[in-house]
Amino acid sequence: MYLGIDIGTSAVKVLLTEDGQATLGSASVPLTTRSPQPGWSEQDAGSWWTAVVDGCRQLRGSVGDVFGAVRGIGLSGQMHAALCLDARLAPLCPAILWNDNRAVDESAAMERASPGLARICGVPPLPGFTAPKLLWLREHEPDILARTAHILGAKDFVALKLHGRRVTDMCDASGMLLLDVAARAWSPDLIDAAGISMAMLPALHEGTDVGGALTSMAAAELGLPAGLPVAVGGGDVAVGAVGAGVIHDGTALLSLGTSGQIFVATSGFRPAPAQMLHAFAHCIPGMWSQMAALLNGARPLAWFAEIAGVPVGTLLVEAESASHPPLFLPYLTGERTPHGDPRIRGGFYGLDNATTRGDMMRGVVEAVAYSFADAAAALRAADTSFADPLVVGGGARSDLMLQTLADVLGTQVHRGAGAETGPALGAARLAMVAAGAAGLDEVARPPAIARSFEPNGKAADYHAGRLDLFRAFYRTAKPLADQAASTRSGSFAPVMNATASDIV
Repeated sequence: MYLGIDIGTSAVKVLLTEDGQATLGSASVPLTTRSPQPGWSEQDAGSWWTAVVDGCRQLRGSVGDVFGAVRGIGLSGQMHAALCLDARLAPLCPAILWNDNRAVDESAAMERASPGLARICGVPPLPGFTAPKLLWLREHEPDILARTAHILGAKDFVALKLHGRRVTDMCDASGMLLLDVAARAWSPDLIDAAGISMAMLPALHEGTDVGGALTSMAAAELGLPAGLPVAVGGGDVAVGAVGAGVIHDGTALLSLGTSGQIFVATSGFRPAPAQMLHAFAHCIPGMWSQMAALLNGARPLAWFAEIAGVPVGTLLVEAESASHPPLFLPYLTGERTPHGDPRIRGGFYGLDNATTRGDMMRGVVEAVAYSFADAAAALRAADTSFADPLVVGGGARSDLMLQTLADVLGTQVHRGAGAETGPALGAARLAMVAAGAAGLDEVARPPAIARSFEPNGKAADYHAGRLDLFRAFYRTAKPLADQAASTRSGSFAPVMNATASDIV
């Protein structure tokens, strides 16, 4: 039995497998994200561990005594979080997440100071990455950075709780903008430019390595035997790729969680900063990846459901019969591929008196698919092709979403069995490899296809025209977003003592 733990943005997922393949049970515990200021995104690091303990308790309750037969633990997690710990390994502030945009100026300063940085890091500096956030802390919270002894990501903080060691994998390290990605080693120059020291960073390992052994204290909290090997694991998309069998050159998957990615495994380091692609190390030895990264994957669907006060499933049913969906920009937290634009925001165009919430949800679904069309175009511009991708993540549950993706991308897309649990499954597989029970090629097999979605030729012309309008919408909105960002720090004084006639 092997336990996979995925520290997501919206939830922590735990998964038990028998042999790295068959799922015996799973549990999910929601997480809370705070936004104390516009563009900020934070989580309490302690909530990650609390959710892991709660998830294991739920899983233990559902599978019974078999839970105690676990032979290894693997980890996956959201990338780019900046979590500062003091010398006693206690968090000094909330973790600043991947979708936090406060470090816009610091990112631009890094770009100006080091124009060739993307050829080392695999991606241009953007505010979601770790290094710009550290520069932001140096400028705005210097006392916190001065007291910082250690810097960890999400899954690595959980690893610290599990075995007491500070370790990370090559994939997660790639997303910090502190790694020489081709050499798979920390870059002294980049570390110095970020205003930190090498001693603050965790030890580098491959995701299939054993990071440490489960301590007796952690074992007691989780209901597991002490001493179990804990695999180092990796960033969520790369570990999800292991869960999907994407471990060889040219294999690909499409991830549709809170964020979205098209991930292509590569046998070498292939930076393509002009296309705003991420060229990172894979979480497995000797492999890298080229990835189109979208900050807004399935999150806009959940956002609209929250605004409408109606379950996502209900809105998707209504969207299936929508007759005139408005255009929608899904950029709730800016966008990476292909725009590299932290200031752009979401919006509808084309609303009228006849617009229904089903029409609006259909517009959101289409916009997510059009974002993936932009991502695919960026990959093609970098001479990277893919076809018939496996789709993983919570968004893969929607037939409408997957059919729209197939129609827009013009290729067959597949829903794998257990697609929503991709990263947790991949983490369990890494645990099996780390424990020495199987080799990577043996365990990282593609899942069975639960359903395939063929592109509908009749929809091609419709979506081609809508995609042109979608792109024009972005070009029109961008200068407005830039202007709005420049005035956002101003104050707003409401009109007091106004009558209804004054307002309308």
